[in-house]
Amino acid sequence: CAGDRAEAGVGPAEGADLTRARHPLQLDLQRMRELAVQASSDTLSQTEREAINTELSSLRSGISDTVSQTSFNGHKPLKDTTDLKISETGEGPTLTLHEQGTTISNTLTSLDTALSTFASSPTADNATALVSQIDDASSDISGVRANYGAQVSRFSSTARSLDTSEGTTSDFISRTQDTDFTE
Repeated sequence: CAGDRAEAGVGPAEGADLTRARHPLQLDLQRMRELAVQASSDTLSQTEREAINTELSSLRSGISDTVSQTSFNGHKPLKDTTDLKISETGEGPTLTLHEQGTTISNTLTSLDTALSTFASSPTADNATALVSQIDDASSDISGVRANYGAQVSRFSSTARSLDTSEGTTSDFISRTQDTDFTE
């Protein structure tokens, strides 16, 4: 039935769930924020800020790895700029997961600019600007996950609706046939 086929499409979509990718991204961004807040303190020396910058660079590399390695059936949902269409063979709805690569790319480009500015001049003011950019990046990543979750939820809802519709139709046909036999 169409509802079963639609529900079968939800499974692969949930398999591509960005939760697994989002978690390390959020952890890395959270640690970056902690470091940037420390670096924004006027009590730190230049040497201490440079050490913080080394860890920030390492965390940023980890984010790049997560973005480039997160994949589902050859599709890289955090990197690709094309939609992913999931469907079962036969008739029924197709789940389209709209690309998020552009948002992620723009977010990381802005983050890289703030990191580069801090690396070239590790001052308290540049660290404060970096905190703001990290907050924006974290918000953007959460938005991507929410958008993805909403798309999967809509598809699940469609599957349930199709199941209900088919069940109602089947019940009607069964009652009609029962009536025909008794007459």
